[in-house]
Amino acid sequence: MKKIVVVACSNFQQEMLEISTREEFQALSFYFYPALCEVSPRSGMREILNDVLSSSGEKLHFLFAPRSCPILEHLRERPEITHIAYDFCQELLAPKVILQQQIKRNSYLVTDGWLSQWREHLRNWGFDPSKNSSFMSEFSTLIVHLKTGVIENPERELADFAKAVKLPTDVIDIGLDYVKNFVLASVYDTIARKMGLFEEAFDFDLHRQIANYAMINEVLMEIASLNSKNEVLEKISTLAEMLFAPEEVLFFEKFRDGWREIYSSARGSTITEEVLQIPENPEDIFSLECGRDLWMKVRHDDKLLGALKISKIAFPEYSDRYLPVLGNIRSVLGLSLSNAELLEELKTISLTDPLTGIYNRRGFFDKAKAEFLKASRGNKSLSLAVCDLDNLKAINDSFGHEVGDLVLKEVTSIVRDNIRESDVFGRFGGDEFIILFPGCDSKAALEVLDRIRVVVGKIKEPLLNGQELSLSFGLTTIREDTGSLEELVSLADRALYEAKNSGRNAIKFI
Repeated sequence: MKKIVVVACSNFQQEMLEISTREEFQALSFYFYPALCEVSPRSGMREILNDVLSSSGEKLHFLFAPRSCPILEHLRERPEITHIAYDFCQELLAPKVILQQQIKRNSYLVTDGWLSQWREHLRNWGFDPSKNSSFMSEFSTLIVHLKTGVIENPERELADFAKAVKLPTDVIDIGLDYVKNFVLASVYDTIARKMGLFEEAFDFDLHRQIANYAMINEVLMEIASLNSKNEVLEKISTLAEMLFAPEEVLFFEKFRDGWREIYSSARGSTITEEVLQIPENPEDIFSLECGRDLWMKVRHDDKLLGALKISKIAFPEYSDRYLPVLGNIRSVLGLSLSNAELLEELKTISLTDPLTGIYNRRGFFDKAKAEFLKASRGNKSLSLAVCDLDNLKAINDSFGHEVGDLVLKEVTSIVRDNIRESDVFGRFGGDEFIILFPGCDSKAALEVLDRIRVVVGKIKEPLLNGQELSLSFGLTTIREDTGSLEELVSLADRALYEAKNSGRNAIKFI
């Protein structure tokens, strides 16, 4: 029987040896070559490859290496070695999209195995310790630890390394599930494509192995590239349906003193305020209802993100076999959900005015342009108002910017209370706000603006020592010849200018 040999860089030796102890890797053995980016000279590589190939027994060799690795210079002489190629060294451990995100941050990526020998790595670079910092800062602004969990106290090693090179750090908990699936799927998929040559060489069910790991790995790589929580949950639901044939897949997140359902494969995204309870169990992965329901708690960096329920599976008698499969996807799902939450949070921040919590200029235009297109194509009413807090500069000059900020928040609250949820409300900066009224003609919009103007005029803010507040509005509405949202804004600005010139505390319509 032929044996499978996986050949990889010694920088990943600890991670690979850790996964090699798992049952799925019984047919595989591992061999490691020195990290050629640090070893000089490289003349001994031919002998190393000879040693790998000359060991006893018939073997199939798979070399895992990036396309830029110097070991490939010697691979042309060894066609019996299959090269599993990728772009980045760390792509063996984590999806490419995650690495690209970090590289865009000018990050230097390190793994547990690399950290355990970081002092040796610095010596191999050949730099004086006093110059390590200047060398690193030339191309990196951050150290990102891809945490796999294979060494003790990686935090201490990371802190020591960061101190030596004088750079800040960040940590991404990637675990080992991705590398396990990547190695198995790559090996078995290659063998499957060469079945005519290798079919007699193995005594295990290749078809089952290939289908399982190749499918899981493909879906997990897709999940890692998604940018929203709902997209991640839809993709994981698709995977669960392929693997377990359930009636429904649900996801719950912590909410108040219990949980709330935020996703159902039957109903899609269903965020509600209803507080639910899920089964208590000391295990993160378990089955209930005689194996018909599979549960998995999803974590990232020790934070509980939610719980996945795979309900009423087709073959509950195999639930014990299914639980390890869930374990294969848990860490990547946790990482993907955490990334999606971060991206959604960053997007919200980029579209939101930090003082008032409403849309900023960019956020307003992103939302309002879609409403403008709907109105112009459907021949529907649409009104737009620009408003200005008349005496904000005087308030800032007399009472300070803290009081001015308080007034802006209070005015924002009043406007919110008097417009619909479907209306688009934003701050353009300083003392200027903008409101879009979808499906609202000028008469209806005028009534809303006048109500807001009156309420603001009645504000009695003790910190203002009796100084009154007022708003001026410029209002316009969409017409047959209105060509763009920007044109509407320009018309409303002209109307606001007239309102200010007429004595303020007024509404003008163009």
